[in-house]
Amino acid sequence: MFQEIKLIKTLYDIFLRKPVDVDRIQTHGLLSMKIAQTFALRPDVLSLERCKKLSELFSNTKPVDKDSFMALLKHNVRPGWHDSFEYISDVPMASASIGQVHEARLKTGEKVVIKLVREDWDKTFRRDILAAERILKSILFIKPRLQQVADPLGALKVIELNTLSELNLNNEIDGQDSLIAQANTLKKYVNLDHVAFPHIYRDLSNTRVMVSEKIEGMTVEQLIRAGKLEYEDMLKVFQAVGSFIFGAGVFHGDPHSGNIMLSKNKIWFLDTGVIGTVDKVVSNGLLKFFDSISQYDYDKAVNSLAGMSSIKIDTIELRNKLEQIYFGFETATAKEASFTKKMMETIKESVNAGMSFPKGMYPIIKSMMYLDGMVLRSHPRANLMEDIRPFIKDFIKLEAESTLA
Repeated sequence: MFQEIKLIKTLYDIFLRKPVDVDRIQTHGLLSMKIAQTFALRPDVLSLERCKKLSELFSNTKPVDKDSFMALLKHNVRPGWHDSFEYISDVPMASASIGQVHEARLKTGEKVVIKLVREDWDKTFRRDILAAERILKSILFIKPRLQQVADPLGALKVIELNTLSELNLNNEIDGQDSLIAQANTLKKYVNLDHVAFPHIYRDLSNTRVMVSEKIEGMTVEQLIRAGKLEYEDMLKVFQAVGSFIFGAGVFHGDPHSGNIMLSKNKIWFLDTGVIGTVDKVVSNGLLKFFDSISQYDYDKAVNSLAGMSSIKIDTIELRNKLEQIYFGFETATAKEASFTKKMMETIKESVNAGMSFPKGMYPIIKSMMYLDGMVLRSHPRANLMEDIRPFIKDFIKLEAESTLA
């Protein structure tokens, strides 16, 4: 009951408390922070200002103090580990929900960063997940249609699996290996020379501590906060993430603004502990839908949705609904018409019309939410759908070529 009350307080802090108090949310635990991060991507549910505030939990959480950091580091490394270092800063460069990052220098001269999982979250996190499931099942008993419209239990499961994966830093190493392998394959069909990954010092890394190359640059989150994110760079991020999704079906599962860095004319993928995968039927269906919507062809858009649904319906009424949802979208700015909001309205109306979609849609839509959030915060007057249309055409060609291969 205590855990359930704590989670209810978290939902109150996310949706109702004014102003949003991210420090208070952090005191509720890891699951509370992860739920808040999820809703930071939902300008269709919360105001843009609330989303901006919640986004601080991506890379600006409260770190442990200096003494605790040094004690935790000593506890989680083997004897003699420190002998490889000339210097380790006790002041974090960044701190997120699970870990924090400190600058260091090896005795061989290389500048590196040390990522440390701050706490042993596993037990309390799993306990909070069970409490959240009880709350959601009670809500769904009263409103069962909510499961199809929003799939809250599915979303909670995604949070659980992704977070447990992040708690083991070996998964980040394996994730990077997977993406590098996919990039090498995709380079046969698309230019990915601008995509890079920091070198990881595996002999100095373990499940709780990871040492990697220090990249001199700024994350997308830092650039947004400084008002320095160029629109062209953000579109390059979309092209990079989309190439993995639609070309390989294997992609960075958590490409938020704190996990992508721009440096030396390259896009660096960080924190690769969560790897997304998607079935070709789903990725192809969504790609066709995005292509149809970008051309405002509602007949093809409805057919694309119908192709992903396990239940066939009369699409005439839904076609009219889509025309209403996207009316004026071709000239609207990101601030005037959020793509995230439109997409969630589309899913809601499709489900209300009787369609049933596979759960594999969520990882792709989540990635689109990240992009949409970057646009809303950095270039609210841009017309995102108009500008990504050429990329969608490239993704269709890429998917066809990689499938034939």
